[in-house]
Amino acid sequence: MPIPTQKLKAIEINKLKGLNNLYLDFESNNLTAIMGVNGSGKTSILHAIACCYKPYSGQNSRNYIFSEFFTPNTDSQWAGSEFKLHYEHQLANPRYPNQRTYKKDSDRWSPRYATRLQRWVSYIGIRESVPAIEDLKTKSYINLTKVNKQDAQSNQIRVAASHILNKNYTIYSDNTAGKKQFMGVEHKHTHYSAISMGSGEQRVFKILEQLYKAPEYGLLLIDEIELLMHTDALKRLIKKLDEIARAKHIQIIFTTHSDIILQLKEFINIRHIFVAEDGNAFCIKDSNPKLLYELTGNSVKPISIYVEDELSKEIIFQVAKELGIRQHVKTDIFGPAINCFTTAAGAVLNGLNIDNSLFVIDGDLYTTKTEKRDRMNAVLTGSDFASRRKKIKALNSISQFTLPTNTKPEQFLHSQIILTVPNNLDEERLEIRNAAIAIEMVDDAHKFIDDIILRLGYEKDDYRDIVKFICGLPFWDNYIKPIKDWMQIKITELNL
Repeated sequence: MPIPTQKLKAIEINKLKGLNNLYLDFESNNLTAIMGVNGSGKTSILHAIACCYKPYSGQNSRNYIFSEFFTPNTDSQWAGSEFKLHYEHQLANPRYPNQRTYKKDSDRWSPRYATRLQRWVSYIGIRESVPAIEDLKTKSYINLTKVNKQDAQSNQIRVAASHILNKNYTIYSDNTAGKKQFMGVEHKHTHYSAISMGSGEQRVFKILEQLYKAPEYGLLLIDEIELLMHTDALKRLIKKLDEIARAKHIQIIFTTHSDIILQLKEFINIRHIFVAEDGNAFCIKDSNPKLLYELTGNSVKPISIYVEDELSKEIIFQVAKELGIRQHVKTDIFGPAINCFTTAAGAVLNGLNIDNSLFVIDGDLYTTKTEKRDRMNAVLTGSDFASRRKKIKALNSISQFTLPTNTKPEQFLHSQIILTVPNNLDEERLEIRNAAIAIEMVDDAHKFIDDIILRLGYEKDDYRDIVKFICGLPFWDNYIKPIKDWMQIKITELNL
């Protein structure tokens, strides 16, 4: 029977350990990184997902059950736990075409394991990083029987590990001692088994073994992927995982504390878990995970402004410069527009002072009051008086540039550049205008500006000359007016 096409799209957690009201999606890339501080619930998400599927017979897939990860104990029976999976599955039950709710009542989890969807799933936890020698519990001589592995799959694992760890492994082998079996390798004419192997080295092989043996449309869950691994090796591992996952339509979800992951966003969905003081959890997508922790009010600069990208950040700097308060303004990036509402709500729920903070979206999405209110309602639940006040406070901290309807900001700025009269331009501005005119069609709206930078040989994300150009154009005052008006109020309030 062929493996059905399937994809896990999201997990929606009502209550699970310390997580409440969390929605986390796995759209876009095959790889998803879940980030967050210790105790934020990252590992619990992997545990829950592992238990939602039943294995295929003959596919070397384990049958994970909730009691393995959520073992009843004196402190908790896990009653009241509830979450929902959203998925695409070729053989989904007609009653549950694209979602299924899992929960624990007083004595058992539901639905029954027999009714779960089938999928190859493998979970690689922290215990897989324990050196093999520590599991042996012997001080006696260990007699190993070695058998070299020469099948195609084993060769793929050996070659991939060689690249990731920058070590030319010439042999990959099985090593048996009684009933125990250990992997082994040969490097520079020296053979050694997992008993003598470094923990990070051992873990790379274990991850690759699981990935290469996985059938199509499998699911690999890895806790703390960077554990015991050198930075360069981690980067190479991520790129190799992406390559294999694409070829085999495999989803890989992993937790991590490593900031290196942020440099690999082209391969990975970045999902940062933040738990507010009231217990509600938030997922910030594709953003700087340190952002919320910088909203503490401890900044030496009294005004904080948060934006979608580097271009908007440079525009904010220019507005502050025009008002003579550049030295008093701090900026940071929250990523896609949807993150604006999550970040503002998270700050309010966590009791942070955002009176002097502004969250600025570009103006092409969530443009009306109704759209903003609906998005905030999706992030901040509750209709009581206290909840309504928090929503209002968060909404009042959000502003936007003045942008024509149905226009992307980069496209609009590009159009204003090419409309300038060349006779009035100095040599530097004329060069920018000519580069803009040469750009007629792009596959991504950001390239209307990014391609100008590329053509002129500027450093990536260096928008200073572009903003210096557009700030003198007729549209500028109206474009920045909402942000400039807010800054002028703060100048008076803060006596700047």
